Amino acid sequence: MKKLTLCSLLFALAISLGGCKKVIPTPQDPNSLLVDKKWKVIAYTQDGQDKLHEYYLPCQLDDLNTFASDGKAYQDDAEDRCSTTEPKVKEAGTWSMTGKKITATDTNFGITATYDVIELTEKTLKLSLINPFIPGMVLTATYTAQ
Repeated sequence: MKKLTLCSLLFALAISLGGCKKVIPTPQDPNSLLVDKKWKVIAYTQDGQDKLHEYYLPCQLDDLNTFASDGKAYQDDAEDRCSTTEPKVKEAGTWSMTGKKITATDTNFGITATYDVIELTEKTLKLSLINPFIPGMVLTATYTAQ
């Protein structure tokens, strides 16, 4: 009888320990979270002050930005078009990501900037940058995947 009880106890212990196995998630490649999604700006601050509607024109608030796997960035003028003479979707520049930094070059203005990636998930991209024209001013933009 002791053997049966001991065997039952060992079996129950093995099952309970197996059921509590810790699952360690594999970290996702940050590029896979960023690439080929359409990102829409939902917040923009300067030194923590909301400036979304001061900085962006109403027709820009529905624009969608895409980081393509080939290193090109695209801007989709979406529904509320700012200009009907320009293409709806246009190449906006190039980008690359190293660690928690995104370097982007805007081909329209010839400006290259390196952003700190504050948050990058399946649905949220939050970037921060020290304003190159006003030293010390922190610019932060938050985007949501569409």
